[in-house]
Amino acid sequence: MPDDFFTPIRPTDPSDQSRIPIPPIEADKQGKGPTFDLDQDDPRRQNLLYGSLVLFFKKMFTTALFSRTNRGSKSEIEVAQAIRTIKDLLTALKTCDQTDNPHYAQHLSDAWHTLLGAPPKTPVEPFIQLANTYPSGEAHSLGFYLTHYAGDHWLPFPFLEILKKLHQGYVLRKSHSELSHMLALIDEACSYFSL
Repeated sequence: MPDDFFTPIRPTDPSDQSRIPIPPIEADKQGKGPTFDLDQDDPRRQNLLYGSLVLFFKKMFTTALFSRTNRGSKSEIEVAQAIRTIKDLLTALKTCDQTDNPHYAQHLSDAWHTLLGAPPKTPVEPFIQLANTYPSGEAHSLGFYLTHYAGDHWLPFPFLEILKKLHQGYVLRKSHSELSHMLALIDEACSYFSL
């Protein structure tokens, strides 16, 4: 009888089911996940793993130490001038988008380097910490780009995006923006240095 869509299904003979081969159940596999033995692994994969670990630790140490290398090497007058310069530059960012001005970035970077020379435990520390963590979730912070001399000779696109984000955030939220928070921290430092 040919297979026909409209033909009802007949019950099968139970003796036919006994002839279906069923493979035996394998032993319990629980707890036997894949293991990675580095001694027997591919040498290229080992090198990649070790290289990744070295780069990770290098980034951790440089991030933790790069802003602390010359702490305390600047005089109070130099630090006070740098604070004043940063305040003026950030105030200018409130009114005008500075992403197309490489000289602005260079002046900000130069003042930042002077600020990094401030002695520890001065009121500039909260601003430095904020700049080293802003914006969150990005590969590099504002402090990173300023530390690596973003400016006339090197003007990375993500740094320009950070400046634009600061300006636009101020335009939209005024006193509740990140730029206003940075300026408030700078004002605290200015009052410490009597500026």
